[in-house]
Amino acid sequence: MKKLLVGIVIILAVTLGCTKSPTAPENRPPVIENVHVYLVFNLPADNVWCRVSDPDELDDITSVSFIMSNPGFNDLIYELYDDGSHGDISAGDGTYTYEWVEGVDARWMGDGAVNGTGPTYRFRARDSANHEVYTDPVEY
Repeated sequence: MKKLLVGIVIILAVTLGCTKSPTAPENRPPVIENVHVYLVFNLPADNVWCRVSDPDELDDITSVSFIMSNPGFNDLIYELYDDGSHGDISAGDGTYTYEWVEGVDARWMGDGAVNGTGPTYRFRARDSANHEVYTDPVEY
């Protein structure tokens, strides 16, 4: 009887040990590349776009944003689209776009000098694991 119980315990231990599921690969953050900013402000069809990829597939990307910052003001955040709207040409290709059809507040116009005190912009991408990646701020 003891031999039977020991055998059952061994079989259960081996079976349970072998049925462990492998560890799922860790979700990796998205990558922002090929950014484009064309802002003349107060003119129709100003647009920004960037290409975003994700090692865990494009479906893993939950949002892409364009962020404008100006000292003394709240950030302006614009969601970019990869769905064939807002200036996006091809839905689902990883190119995220926002196109203004009306001008933006003139306070966002830079002074033309890169002096570290003017308005800046950057891009942000998020994925399903809440990874957030940003481009470096650029003064305009």
